[in-house]
Amino acid sequence: MFQGASELSLDVKGRMAVPMKHRDPLSAPSAGKLVITAHPEGCLVMYPLKFWEPVRDKVLTFPSLDRTASAWKRLLIGNAEDHVLDTNGRVLISPEHRKFAGLEKQVMFVGQGGYFEIWNAAAWEARLNSVVSGAMGMPPGTENFSLSGLLMDNMDNCGRCGGMRCTALVAPLGWPPARDRQRRSAPAS
Repeated sequence: MFQGASELSLDVKGRMAVPMKHRDPLSAPSAGKLVITAHPEGCLVMYPLKFWEPVRDKVLTFPSLDRTASAWKRLLIGNAEDHVLDTNGRVLISPEHRKFAGLEKQVMFVGQGGYFEIWNAAAWEARLNSVVSGAMGMPPGTENFSLSGLLMDNMDNCGRCGGMRCTALVAPLGWPPARDRQRRSAPAS
């Protein structure tokens, strides 16, 4: 599982050094073979070949005469490039990919479970700010999801203080959000 975000620098040739902690997990599944392709949000995605193949195979089943399906094929399959890490753990990002994603010197390397996203650092910052500000909203099916609710449920169930002390410690920090604090403080029926 790939997770975490690292700000990295491209060298003058467009090479990106993959962080040491990710080199073996990224290389091992496919004997070092990687695939980089375009993502519809304007970044690049990097997969170990083994993780890319099911995605590629699924995209190849899209109907060729459907305009939307063809556009997705062009984006994902048409931009896919095979890569390997060099002996220094670097990958050369092609000029076409750098242009597509607007990559300059500073990039963000962001784990997404089975792959990494590679973002222009300024575009990543803007995207992150949009999520944090609430401007993006929640994805469908996650309307009742709350990180603070999960945290508080775990604290309430820790048994050490019945949840009262834990709630008192995090409430001044704005956690959980007021709506969750109100729900928790409501008397049980």
